[in-house]
Amino acid sequence: MKKLILTLAIISVTGILIFSGCTKDTEQKDTRQQVFQPSEQDLAIEGKILDFKQKLDYARENPNLKSGEDDMTVEEAVWNIEALVNYTYADASADLNTIINNSTEISVGLVDGKVPINEVAEAYDQIVDSLSAQYSQVQSEDKQLTIADISLKESNETVAVFGVNSAITAGMPNPGGWFGVNDIWWYGQADLNMGGYCGGIYNGTHTNDDAAEQIQRKIMFRKSLPSGHRYFIDIKEVYINGTLAAIEYEPNSPDPIICECCNIFNPDDPIPNDNFYEKFVYDNWDYYPNFHGCLSQNEMNFYLSKMETVIYDMAYDCFPNELAGKIFSDCNMYWGLIPDENITYYHENTIHYGISVGSNDLPEEL
Repeated sequence: MKKLILTLAIISVTGILIFSGCTKDTEQKDTRQQVFQPSEQDLAIEGKILDFKQKLDYARENPNLKSGEDDMTVEEAVWNIEALVNYTYADASADLNTIINNSTEISVGLVDGKVPINEVAEAYDQIVDSLSAQYSQVQSEDKQLTIADISLKESNETVAVFGVNSAITAGMPNPGGWFGVNDIWWYGQADLNMGGYCGGIYNGTHTNDDAAEQIQRKIMFRKSLPSGHRYFIDIKEVYINGTLAAIEYEPNSPDPIICECCNIFNPDDPIPNDNFYEKFVYDNWDYYPNFHGCLSQNEMNFYLSKMETVIYDMAYDCFPNELAGKIFSDCNMYWGLIPDENITYYHENTIHYGISVGSNDLPEEL
């Protein structure tokens, strides 16, 4: 997964030294139960989602329906579409190995600043069709949509643009412990088949993988979920960039928020500006000594631990109101390169949080 700053952007798919241990369990625990009693909140959310589904069904059966009381604000349309997609198709407790992230946009017509119910139904169907096409392209018998984040990117008097970010997991479960002695990874460029191991006994192999993806998988497998959890609603995004050393809330929305009170510089870095452990996310500049793109086992474990610190602690300190009642759902780590006079290698992370909803029902297949 990479982003080449000047020309191109692609969304993809314990230590020693200064590494400090993490208090999280080293293995993901399966918190789903065969018999689960949904809470009153779970049932209330499900009822609201099913009521919305009935409105969509009625709109499809009556295509000439005029604008009326079922028209929605843009925010209501985003919330309801996202909730119904995740309720119907997602299982956010899936813990498979490979994570495929996709992104798309759709335009929705507005009338007097609102979204007519027939436009809401059409938008929902377009999103499901897009997700289904992405799902069918995943070459694995074991695969599952885990989350679909629907957000407002921009709007004017007549049109709103919705962004759709999704994650599909596939393959076998991924080990959730720490990185081992042979986990020496090139920082990025897996999507160019230029990643892979860059040391140890596997040196030069697995070029379709990299440190960013490896760290992402560990984070996803190590996360804990409430009992009975199946899907998320009211999903929000937090963005981390190694070069900016800042945390941003809903960066692609009309009203992003940059955390002013914290940053991701490592306060315990023993030697500043030496390209080792400068921040809580990987960042290397070629005008500092020890410029490198090959991450040792210690570095892999350090950035894994510190990114979990950002996800589970720092983000909530930065955005206590925005993330209230929400838990970590998923993340998409990818690599960046600034091919300037001074070359920079770095990692980015798009992190999602949502309200967890418990259910015994299984998702439909896309």
